[in-house]
Amino acid sequence: MSKKPVKVVCTTCGSEDVTLEGWIVWNKHAQAHEVTDLCDKGHHCNTCDGMCRIEEVELTPEEIEALDLASEAERA
Repeated sequence: MSKKPVKVVCTTCGSEDVTLEGWIVWNKHAQAHEVTDLCDKGHHCNTCDGMCRIEEVELTPEEIEALDLASEAERA
């Protein structure tokens, strides 16, 4: 059984407009930056305009359907 898709939201206001602090390294083989670790603190909610805690919330069927449509349009 696969894990259900989630979104990351601010625990105060429920906004998805959050940024997370983490460690990023350059992978010369992939020629891209890769996230190696996310910090437990240092998250910022742009809606609350301040530090926040985050949580994972399962996507609704409508959100999942919208993502599938978006990914199909990107492939075309």
